[in-house]
Amino acid sequence: MPRTGKNNGLQDQAVRRSLLIGATRLFAQKGYAATSVREIVAESGVTKPTLYYYFGSKEGIYLELMGSTFAHFRELLETSRRKQGTVRDRLLDLADNLISMFAQDMDIARMMHRMYYSPPQGAPFFDFDAFHHRLMETIQDLISEGIKTGEIRGGVPLDMTWAILGALHVVWEAQICHPDIAPGRDGLLRILGLIFQGISAHHDGES
Repeated sequence: MPRTGKNNGLQDQAVRRSLLIGATRLFAQKGYAATSVREIVAESGVTKPTLYYYFGSKEGIYLELMGSTFAHFRELLETSRRKQGTVRDRLLDLADNLISMFAQDMDIARMMHRMYYSPPQGAPFFDFDAFHHRLMETIQDLISEGIKTGEIRGGVPLDMTWAILGALHVVWEAQICHPDIAPGRDGLLRILGLIFQGISAHHDGES
């Protein structure tokens, strides 16, 4: 009996994952309003009752997608706060993890981009701005810490935060809209290396 329960649990996970992947792909390609439950179940290879059983509705599957993405994002931010090492290394590691997170699932990145920049599509409310505010707060706190420890030269932490956010945003946007010329992960780290040369209290030529 325990074996059957375990198998059922694995099957549940596989079905849920299939539905989430299918819905993400369609939301990214067509938008929320233009995607129907019929299309989601066809894309996922399941039936409508199966979707309703696991998520209740199209709204439910959308909120699950956004909630799980935000949970992962929040975990990355908290890890960067707790991690040992220089502020420079922690911020570079955070940027690397963030760009890698979306690069591993570009459909999620495209879906979020479409939902944020497109006209309202009747989707349930989700506080996209909370992503930005949490990221901005984390970067600014780390910059302020670096100034206190003497790693980063004196200045306005918010200005330095905007410089780092600008690089992250441009690379992320390019990856979604212009992948053929996007700087990618390595390019982002090089760009941030240049920014850190400018704000570092020790100009040692690091890149």
